[in-house]
Amino acid sequence: AVFQHHHIVGLNVPVDHVMLRATGMSFAKYQTTRKLEMVAFQLRVEPDIKLSEIAATFAFYDEFHLSRAFKQKYGQSFHCYSGFVANLIKL
Repeated sequence: AVFQHHHIVGLNVPVDHVMLRATGMSFAKYQTTRKLEMVAFQLRVEPDIKLSEIAATFAFYDEFHLSRAFKQKYGQSFHCYSGFVANLIKL
């Protein structure tokens, strides 16, 4: 959906069009991608963090939404990824 309030950010074109040209992604996709990258980084720093806690921290709707999005982006579940990172840290 095209962001209808582009005048708020002082643009003459909708934000989605600007984001699409700049990143190849819609604003929502870009935002979700960046949040997932921050989640992955946070897991490297704190691999034992709970899914519900990190979902709330990064403003996902709930832990199920985060879990699905994370697996879609990284090809593995949140728990597998965090377990893998925890094992790397122990080495």
